[in-house]
Amino acid sequence: MHLDDKLTPAYFQETPVQVASTLSTLFTASNLSIKVFNLKNSSSEPEIVNTLDQLKGIDIKVLNNKTSALVAGGFDCAWHDLSEYVVKDNGDTPHEDSGISEMKKLWKSSSRITQAIFTHGGQRACVGDLAANMVILDVSNPKDETAFGKVLEKVKVSGEITGLAYSYSVDLLAVTVADGGLTIYSLSSNTPEKKATIGTILADKRIALTHEMGLVDDDSDMSDFSDEDDDSMVTESTLGGGKKQRNNKNNLLKFAASKTVWNPVGDILAVPNKNFKIDFYNVANWSAPTFSLSAGPLHHKDYVSALGFSPNGKYFASISLDKLLLIWDLATKKVVGRTNIPIIGSDITWPDDSSIIIGSGKGQILTIDKDTFNTLVGQRPIRETNEEIKEKVNNRITGEDSDDMGEDVLQSNDEENEEDVNLDRPTSQDLDGFVIDDDDNQRYYGEEDSNRRNHETMSESTELTDFNKRARKEKAGDSHLYRLSIKSGWGRSLTKPFSVGSTPWGGSDRRYLAITSVGCAYTVKTQDFFKITVLFFDEENHRKYFFDDLVGYDICSINDQGSVFATSGYKKNKGFTARIEYKDHSNGRGGETQWIREVTMRPYEFITSLSVYGNFVFVCTNKGFVRKFNLYGRLLNISMMDCIVGIMNNNDYVFTIIKRSIESGYVFNIQNLDGDYIQQEVGIPLITENDLNDDAAEVPIKSMFFSADGEPCVIRNDNLLLVLTKWRDPSSGPIWKPLLDIQEGVSRAGRGRELKAWPLGLFGDSFTFVPFRGSKNYPIFPLLTPMNVDIRIPLSYEDPDKKPRQTREEEEDAELFGDENEKEGPSTNGQTEKPENPEEKFLRTLVLAEMLNDAISNNDATDSDTVEKLQLLSLEYDKTLLIQIDDACTSGDSDDAFELCKMIRDFRALNAAQRLAEVKGMAGLARRVRDLREARVAEEEQEAVDVINSDDDI
Repeated sequence: MHLDDKLTPAYFQETPVQVASTLSTLFTASNLSIKVFNLKNSSSEPEIVNTLDQLKGIDIKVLNNKTSALVAGGFDCAWHDLSEYVVKDNGDTPHEDSGISEMKKLWKSSSRITQAIFTHGGQRACVGDLAANMVILDVSNPKDETAFGKVLEKVKVSGEITGLAYSYSVDLLAVTVADGGLTIYSLSSNTPEKKATIGTILADKRIALTHEMGLVDDDSDMSDFSDEDDDSMVTESTLGGGKKQRNNKNNLLKFAASKTVWNPVGDILAVPNKNFKIDFYNVANWSAPTFSLSAGPLHHKDYVSALGFSPNGKYFASISLDKLLLIWDLATKKVVGRTNIPIIGSDITWPDDSSIIIGSGKGQILTIDKDTFNTLVGQRPIRETNEEIKEKVNNRITGEDSDDMGEDVLQSNDEENEEDVNLDRPTSQDLDGFVIDDDDNQRYYGEEDSNRRNHETMSESTELTDFNKRARKEKAGDSHLYRLSIKSGWGRSLTKPFSVGSTPWGGSDRRYLAITSVGCAYTVKTQDFFKITVLFFDEENHRKYFFDDLVGYDICSINDQGSVFATSGYKKNKGFTARIEYKDHSNGRGGETQWIREVTMRPYEFITSLSVYGNFVFVCTNKGFVRKFNLYGRLLNISMMDCIVGIMNNNDYVFTIIKRSIESGYVFNIQNLDGDYIQQEVGIPLITENDLNDDAAEVPIKSMFFSADGEPCVIRNDNLLLVLTKWRDPSSGPIWKPLLDIQEGVSRAGRGRELKAWPLGLFGDSFTFVPFRGSKNYPIFPLLTPMNVDIRIPLSYEDPDKKPRQTREEEEDAELFGDENEKEGPSTNGQTEKPENPEEKFLRTLVLAEMLNDAISNNDATDSDTVEKLQLLSLEYDKTLLIQIDDACTSGDSDDAFELCKMIRDFRALNAAQRLAEVKGMAGLARRVRDLREARVAEEEQEAVDVINSDDDI
């Protein structure tokens, strides 16, 4: 097939062209210019955007009608706002003027920059240079001049960076260096972590780099290289030795691919091997390729120069330096399209699943449109010539060139059939499980087949499966995009699905499903479904895992033992079947699916909250149903309440928040695991407005959890931490106590008012949170390392916007990202934290003591450490009173001091109060304290006598 008529000048000088596209818009980039083409109107002229003088790469990110670009080249990295250039779905362009794009310089390196890519849903940028620097930049808010472009991390890698590839679904970064080495880094934490080193498997670009940068003086000039020079297509190995041949080889080598490519799902990495084949690695195992598309008589006979997956992951395109384009069917690993092209491809983009655009090294682009593509993949099966078959057989006999043999060469029919059967097996554990085929999905998960399975093998409305079964894929086009339903069982929804620590999409392609003190789970939008990743703060006991989500889980609960996911059915109308899946990660397991159940919701019913802890999983709905499952998926109990807003449980109790109607407030219930009520429908002081100026919040809490001592805690939307006390006795009235204004606590501890906190848990008198910055009121990616702050009873409100800045930004960064020279204890501009307020410390100690005493009295805390903690709190309680007594004596108020003395519990503390009064010269107060102490001694002696007499009577 001759494709010269498909070749289009990109209006560049003879420099390599990088390409990227959306369904309607093509972006081409080279030195000085970005060209934007309208794919809906091939006759239209491109828009021109001025950019860097030297350009090595471009990355495009489209989110919420905002289009951004990262460009890198020379010594600079820049950011472009290209929102005004993206072609609308109807083919219209937003404007007619060129050159109005906003460009911001992000970072300037002392060495040449080779690539810049978006990471973390477009919130950050990763830049690589030839000085082996991998730099992470903040690009979350272009309007924030102080934070935009700020360097967050800088990592030295093993060599000159020549390629970067990022997986949005699992937060992995593939870094290629000049010698062909490939290293995998995890970006799921604030500091990039090396996960695997694969070795030097790509083309060695060191010599080509020295030529390109002018560091080698020989008879060759890289600019003299011509695509049309047939001699330049001949490699050194075929021509023999000689300086001219070596130079031509080096000229050509600069176009060998140094970038790897992730599949649309993000769990398979395609690597162009220096042996002219393409290796595919699965993120579950970096020790060896999962499979390879190997070189052979019908395959590439030179270095691969460009490669890319189709958006649906079905096809894979690769181009080699000998101008050969191959289109592979990944389900069969066969070449289904093969043609020579008139250019050496330097970059590939797929606007859709049946068209390809290729950038060249000489300022041109090649378009493989739908008709041409269908002609390529629809041609008769490609057969080897007699000469090729003879060469292949000879190679097998001699054992030569074994790495270049194709997997489909001389394969028997039985072997092919066996391979096809394995490939068609519908299991997420397949090596090719990342390939999405709509026809296959309908065959395996079609409605008719699904109904048949439900009736033949399952109980009504539920399903219990093993972990190898795949989720049924919804056939509706908006399978994961819920449409608004105004009606509900009460005429309007009283709440919405709530997971502890869940965040909105917030203009990104990812969001957190849950954030707890154990870790977090987040989901990423891919082409056809979602990818869920579960991370842990304690990586020694648990390892992170991820899985394909074909049904759109939007609600989650996670703890030390396992995690449970569900499709809530929020804003669905009638006939929705919710799916619940439990995964076990105890004992270091990698998230094995233990069971899956399906529950058909009533009209306008949806799952509002989940909870997993200990041996049970609880699932609640807005219609008041509470289902209790064990860890084997067996339904143990079902009960009814009003509309349930949120639920949590520990090893002993279940805590729920409910709402009766739109006008009513919120109440809570506490039950034991058998369902008996400890407290029933008691008021809880929540606010229905959202004080954080976000959209109206249907759920009036930010988080909820049991403290380490077993007390229910709730975080209101105004960042106030409430703890429930005196609740274990059903006959008593429980009391909510405010323990901390979270934002004030973070600022007080010297972190600065710019730092925000996402709540995790309460451990004794220490509050744990995840720090974050930005204009949003929830964490973005990646999740930073948790921090602690001591609790303080909020005695008065301090507006953080009016509070003076407490620390320089550099000191905040030291707190946020770690500092080797960090001193113990919080500080503010070199000053230690101001002394504690004695009144606050008194109240705080009283609350903590009340909680521990209540737990001990009701046998919820029997270990000796708890009793010891209570004794220490009792001493602290008396100390805080002595401090206030000293203050009252200093002011001369003896009555105030005596009232405080009556609250002292320990005799030694009363003696100290008496001596304090004497030192202060308050003889009357000292006498009254002495009389008080003697009266208590007499009272205790009388009680002892009464006890002895009662024993004698018995």
